[in-house]
Amino acid sequence: MSRGRLVVHGHFYQPSRVDPFSGRVPADPSAAPAHDWTARVSAECYRPNAELGNLRHISWDLGPTLADWLEAGDPVAHRGFVDGDRGVNGLAQPFHHPILPLASAADRRVEIRWGLRDFELRFGRPATGMWLPETAVDLPTLRLLAEAGVRHTILAPWQADDHHVETRRPYRVDLGDGRDIVVALYDADLSASISFEPRATADADRFSMERIEPRLSSGALPDDEPPLVVIATDAPLLPHQCERLAQRAGLGIARAGGTGGHTSGDLFIAFATGNRLPIEADEDSPTTLTYDVRAVGDRAIDALFDGAIEATEEAIVNALVAAATMVGRDGVTAHALPHERLVEIMAGYGRGPQPAG
Repeated sequence: MSRGRLVVHGHFYQPSRVDPFSGRVPADPSAAPAHDWTARVSAECYRPNAELGNLRHISWDLGPTLADWLEAGDPVAHRGFVDGDRGVNGLAQPFHHPILPLASAADRRVEIRWGLRDFELRFGRPATGMWLPETAVDLPTLRLLAEAGVRHTILAPWQADDHHVETRRPYRVDLGDGRDIVVALYDADLSASISFEPRATADADRFSMERIEPRLSSGALPDDEPPLVVIATDAPLLPHQCERLAQRAGLGIARAGGTGGHTSGDLFIAFATGNRLPIEADEDSPTTLTYDVRAVGDRAIDALFDGAIEATEEAIVNALVAAATMVGRDGVTAHALPHERLVEIMAGYGRGPQPAG
């Protein structure tokens, strides 16, 4: 019902190159003109991404050994990560980047907890996700993650039982004993082209059009997952009015041809920001017993109902028109709408753009 969202995840890690006897990083001639490879990669990758603000717009994990070096070795890059986290972007990483399934249970537990603690001290919040080195995983490792409070991780698609698994949605893995964890599977083809095909990303516009766009605009998921409709308004509405507004989304879906079948689980959500209530800062602040709020009169709310219906229908139409032809599993093809023919048909019914003259 809507176009997907692209999530870019960056895995940032460098081992500690400190000489344990001198406490300093020795010069590495192969990294010239930089002093060593950590400094060179930071100058060519971490710092430019920090200066451009990219770290505020992507998902990423930052290895503790690299973060420790950045703090003194490249404070601009380090500040870029700290500011770029925004409370949601960063994932933790096991402290020393070990292959966890090869480690003992005790070592795994220590690596996970040290990595989580480093993240919390560095970014000022507990991590909700953790990147696993080389995405190496087994069920005991996932159980230790869940035990430590980690709620999600990222894995490779071939690590799933079904090698043709749909990677455009997350999955919940049951770990037993009432625990579970959410797993996102990265897109193997896109990831490989970005990592190992320098020419693929030389032209960003072409890469977006030819490789990313088909994945985002391929229409519904194979199991015809029902839509999620979110309606937001800055009109001052009360809770019962938001509920009435949300119900109008169904009319918008119906106008676009949706019927709501037996297995449909359509979700309609509405919220309003028209009332702003102050936040009582602490327990010593005077307690306010009541607040004055505004609300749209019931006789004036029809315009909002009409707008919700039209906006829902428009969102569906936009998604259909923007979708590109997609070839899926077993050669199943979902064809894009022929735009010129669509305009002709709509014009015949007095809808859409009219011919000139």
